Parts: sequence; C-alpha cells; structure tokens
Amino acid sequence: MISEPRPPGVTELLRGQRPGAWALVTSNDEHRVRGRFARTGLPAPEAVADADAVLAFAPGSPPHPPAGAVTGE
Repeated sequence: MISEPRPPGVTELLRGQRPGAWALVTSNDEHRVRGRFARTGLPAPEAVADADAVLAFAPGSPPHPPAGAVTGE
C-alpha cells in the first residue's frame, strides 16, 4: 500500500458512501484507476466511467451522461 498525503477526511468520506451510490468519471483507463485505488488503500467505486465512456474530449464536456449510465441513474 502506498502512503500518500491526502486531504483530511477523504478516506472516511469514501468509506461512508453506500455501495453503488457514487461513480468516478475519468479520462484515464479503468484498470489504471482501480490499480491506483488498490495501491493507496482507498475504497474504489463500483462504477467507473473511463476514457471509453467519454462522449467528447473537450473542456467543459458534461460527465453526467456516462456517470449516470454506469450508476443506473
């Protein structure tokens, strides 16, 4: 496990979320994101909208459609 400085409360915040209640939207690849969460010991989201789910690569592109699709919202 990697010990990295992180903002106070981030571990507690993530552990306090209901499973499936949050998603991560990233332009990175899901396997890299999950590996990073595993290495840092932070709880990972069940749903990740990664680079393959991003509809448009532009500043200000709305992440909501991909995030909603992976969480079922």
